[in-house]
Amino acid sequence: MPGYFRTLGIPIKQGRDFSDSDNLEGSPQRFIVNEAFVQKFLSGEQPLGKRIQTLMESQNPFGEIVGVVGNVREWSVDHDPVPTVYYTYSHLSFTSMVFLVRAAANPLSLSDSAQTIIRGLDGAQPIAEVRTMEDILGENYARQRFSAWLLVGFSTVALALAAVGIHGVVAYSVTARTRELGVRAALGADPGRIVVTVLKTAARAVLAGLVVGLAGALTLTGLLKSLLFGIGPHDPFTISVVPCLLIAVASLAAYLPARRAAHLDPLEALRAE
Repeated sequence: MPGYFRTLGIPIKQGRDFSDSDNLEGSPQRFIVNEAFVQKFLSGEQPLGKRIQTLMESQNPFGEIVGVVGNVREWSVDHDPVPTVYYTYSHLSFTSMVFLVRAAANPLSLSDSAQTIIRGLDGAQPIAEVRTMEDILGENYARQRFSAWLLVGFSTVALALAAVGIHGVVAYSVTARTRELGVRAALGADPGRIVVTVLKTAARAVLAGLVVGLAGALTLTGLLKSLLFGIGPHDPFTISVVPCLLIAVASLAAYLPARRAAHLDPLEALRAE
């Protein structure tokens, strides 16, 4: 129908939208296709003016392509767009129809007005339901959103456990090296130097873990491909930001016992067994 693409915000890449004259019963058959259709069936050719045929009724005359629009993930957000042909309702009708209303405010506030207009055209037509596009998209995203929140929860727990583990290991290392650190302090070692010495111990383990973790992530993230859309499993931004976050958390977890080691009383440290 004319205005369909404008209503849904689908961009017209080439040609034009349907007009009122295209929707007349006696008008020639005309089609609009998406970019996926052009890429698959008309690669390297000019689509406008091409004549195609849709095998959907007893009589299927050839029609002209008058426009090309952007791709839409009609079935699911995690599936690639499929080749699609759009046509006018007067040339290929169904027993049901969906009306779309675009509104600047809450679209449900126009529900009564829209139903009044429909009943004015044909009072015998039942109206099954009125829903917002946000509700429909919400249902479509439900599985992906649940999986994402589940992964966020597991990742947060894993990050917290890693921080606690690093803190515990470094704290144990400080306790085991109390006499050594006490000697360093007694000989005039700067507190900052002691902090750096302790952090170096933690840094070796953290960097080794990052190398192993990145190797495992690059190998296994392909298994998450079905849960992703709009981003690849080896996204450079994600792969660069996550290690930085882990380093920051590990540095904070290691800094606390390192700071405590820098303020050890040399005499008490030397007496420690």
